[in-house]
Amino acid sequence: MSFITGTQCELLYNLPAAVTNNTFTTQRVISAPSTMQRAVIPAGFFTYSDAILIQARGTVANAATAATFANVLAYQAAAGTIGANLIASFPALAPTASTTCPWELEAWITQYALGGAGLTLQCNGKWRQAVTATTVFSTAHTEAMFRTQLTGLNSEAQAFIELWSTCSASSSSSTITVEHFNVFGLNLQVS
Repeated sequence: MSFITGTQCELLYNLPAAVTNNTFTTQRVISAPSTMQRAVIPAGFFTYSDAILIQARGTVANAATAATFANVLAYQAAAGTIGANLIASFPALAPTASTTCPWELEAWITQYALGGAGLTLQCNGKWRQAVTATTVFSTAHTEAMFRTQLTGLNSEAQAFIELWSTCSASSSSSTITVEHFNVFGLNLQVS
């Protein structure tokens, strides 16, 4: 007789160093540059695991002229190539000019169906950002919850989870920094 005894958490990916992006206006990966290891979900992962937890945190800073940063979290077959499998799109970061503001992301991704080309993932979470003061989630902060279902994914191929951004104005002093980007696998323990 088997019993489910709990959930084992394993770290699948940890961003090895903070990543700062600036001077861009086209969509780019901000969770890791091409020179760094990317967050990979191994082929066959959902055969043995049921869920993934993603936690990310960082800051956004603006020059005297305020820029906005539009961000998305994606699950894709190739690193650095955004496709149709968007886990979530977040409200544009629009901090007050000449400030540095924190943001944070938490996403839960649960397997609903398994199959070679029939993997279905339920994605839920929240995005929160301050817009007025350094390191303070004030009354002016933005918080958004999301719910997405990705279907028709290939469970037998590896996938990449990446955070992308687009900046409205190219400036060396308008920056978005990812300080933490962690992906955890949540596996049921059966004994």
